[in-house]
Amino acid sequence: MGMEGDGAQFHFNPDTYLEMVTSEVPAYQEMEDRTAEATLGIEVGSFLDLGTGTGETAVRVAGKHPSARLLGIDESPEMLAHARRRLPEGDFRIGRLEDPLPEG
Repeated sequence: MGMEGDGAQFHFNPDTYLEMVTSEVPAYQEMEDRTAEATLGIEVGSFLDLGTGTGETAVRVAGKHPSARLLGIDESPEMLAHARRRLPEGDFRIGRLEDPLPEG
């Protein structure tokens, strides 16, 4: 299923993640596009992408707001490495959704 487990924790493979997600959520690409479109009409100076994964959402939001600063958080260094290649200007940090939010 594209996940490798080490007991209770699973890690997605960034190279097969998009294929896996779209097979399970057929309207995934449309959902991502609509998420980014929902930010139109507001001034976005910075945005936080929790569970950034390979950066699918971040790429789309950054495309609508190219001068906005991005902070992407994910617990997988492999996924963040993939997102960094797509958005080298972003600030990507390892963290869990359960962790306190960063300042700002």
